[in-house]
Amino acid sequence: MARVQRPRRLTSVDNAAHYADVSSRTIRRYIADGRLTGYRVGPRLIKVDLDELDRIARPIPTAGRPQSLPGIAVVDGNPVDDGGGADAA
Repeated sequence: MARVQRPRRLTSVDNAAHYADVSSRTIRRYIADGRLTGYRVGPRLIKVDLDELDRIARPIPTAGRPQSLPGIAVVDGNPVDDGGGADAA
């Protein structure tokens, strides 16, 4: 089955920086490091895909809310095997 591609949500480096609440220098650094794809539009203009920017942002675990793994529940801060994974009903 062919995979349907959504259109890119391209925006300027400055708009992407505002969207992610970082500096435009950080966005340019991400492009230079290869963490984010930059798209050249014309001789000088660089755009980035907001969907790609969303994908590189990830939640961090906190002490108050441990991150659980599939098949493991967290009870009172301790991992407990729930006997079937996240898909078990």
